[in-house]
Amino acid sequence: MAPTQNLRDAANWLGYSYLFVRMLRSPALYGVPLGAVDADPLLLDRRLDLAHSAAVLLDRNNLVRYDRKTGNFQVRGVTQTGHEVDGSCTNDFDCARETAFTTPMVHFLPHGGSR
Repeated sequence: MAPTQNLRDAANWLGYSYLFVRMLRSPALYGVPLGAVDADPLLLDRRLDLAHSAAVLLDRNNLVRYDRKTGNFQVRGVTQTGHEVDGSCTNDFDCARETAFTTPMVHFLPHGGSR
């Protein structure tokens, strides 16, 4: 897939994820409101909400610039480091492995990540 440029792209990308399949199979477990699957069989509203929440967190941590009015994303810091703008910022930020693999899942586990 092409780089995610905006909120709609992010919601579409989530439609190809295993998270989407799990939300359809166990809606309550993943915070999907009762009756939402009947009203929105593709859970587009829920995927847009998740993409918006992620974009807000990324913007707050200065990883992307998120324009809430247009829904567009812009990678931060790429031009400051002299790298070409290719839609990827993975080389520009150092994330601990524990953070990268555990923090996002906390938002999708019941009871705020406690097991």
